[in-house]
Parts: sequence; C-alpha cells; structure tokens
Amino acid sequence: MLLTNSLVLLSIVTALTIGGDYLIKSATVHTAGMGSGLFLIAVGLYALSAIGWYFLMRHHPLTWIAVTYSGATLIMLTLLGVVVFGEQMGRRDIAAVAMALGAILLVETS
Repeated sequence: MLLTNSLVLLSIVTALTIGGDYLIKSATVHTAGMGSGLFLIAVGLYALSAIGWYFLMRHHPLTWIAVTYSGATLIMLTLLGVVVFGEQMGRRDIAAVAMALGAILLVETS
C-alpha cells in the first residue's frame, strides 16, 4: 500500500474514531444513555474503523500506525473537548498534551 493511500486510510480511521467518541460523549448526557441511537451509531463507527485498522496492519508495522494515529487522535480529541464540549484545560493538562506530542515525535523520528 502506498504511503499516501495509507495516510488517507489512517485519516479516515481517525475521523471515524473521533466521530464515535463525539457520539459517545453526547450519549452520556442523553437519558437513554447506552441505549440511545447516538451510542449505537458510535459502535458502528468503531466497527468501520476496525476494518480500516485491518487493512493498515496488513501493510505497516503496528508501531507506525499507533504513533501516527495517537498523535492525530490526541490533537483532535483535545480540540473536541475544549471547543465543542467546553472543557477547560489547565497548565498541567497543556503540559501533559505537549509531553505526549513530544513522545510521539521522538518515536516518529527515531
């Protein structure tokens, strides 16, 4: 699989996961909770992302997939929490995200 195709597929998998996470977070305030349509759609999105993982794992080391995915997910979920759900980030949270991104960069460049 070409690297370009892999990055596109990894972007789709990441988007599906972020969408699932958004729906699960939204379902937590829904009266039906895990029985809500939001939660069930999230499960479907996770299932689709698993199919993408399968094809990525056929062609790439898990280390490459995990590090790239982790970086994208970390950034997107942090933005989702702050921008969409109004979650606050203190200095400790910001430092933790920065250190996690630093660790990802170290793995990517080694």
